[in-house]
Amino acid sequence: MLSSITGVNLCDSTVYETVIETGKKVLDGTLGVEDAVEEIGRKVQIYLAE
Repeated sequence: MLSSITGVNLCDSTVYETVIETGKKVLDGTLGVEDAVEEIGRKVQIYLAE
């Protein structure tokens, strides 16, 4: 299976870090899933606007 890979999808590190940081808040119970999705959306939107 590995030998058939022809490319790798690279994720933007800022978006990735935003998702990881916010996901940790969900896992530790300080943020609900819906609120986390909204927070990620806001932060990514700001980042993309810059």
